[in-house]
Amino acid sequence: MAGNGLDPNQVTALQKRFSGLDDQLHYQKGHTIYNKYATYKAADKAAGTASTAYKGEAAKLKATKPYDPNQKRGNVGGTTYYQAGHRTLAPLAGTASQTAQYHYERRDSFNVKYKDVLTAQGPKVYQNHVEAAGSAQASATKYAGLQQKHQAHS
Repeated sequence: MAGNGLDPNQVTALQKRFSGLDDQLHYQKGHTIYNKYATYKAADKAAGTASTAYKGEAAKLKATKPYDPNQKRGNVGGTTYYQAGHRTLAPLAGTASQTAQYHYERRDSFNVKYKDVLTAQGPKVYQNHVEAAGSAQASATKYAGLQQKHQAHS
């Protein structure tokens, strides 16, 4: 084992299988592994931005008591919104769902292709990547459900 905890023979074997790995198993710009890493990181950021946009707008559009009896309203996720709010929130939830799904797909693909690299990087690196992919998939499912509920009240 080298001082960094990496097995030099394993590093060499991985470098032969995957171009773009340095001796610390970091991804080098311009190589496929780096580009795929950058793609899922950008997708993660986009999903976070879409989620934040939905949550921010949902907080602003929340109907408060006493409710206006002249406006249709409906409850989604324990919060009441007027019909106009549902119309605004449905596409935002859809975007949050789509971006989270894309993040999941990109990260899962990376995890599958580069599992051996992630495993060699450290004892929990691969597991953390799998959990992040699972969280992205759960987020996609959650926002798809919110979109459907908002559409039903639109």
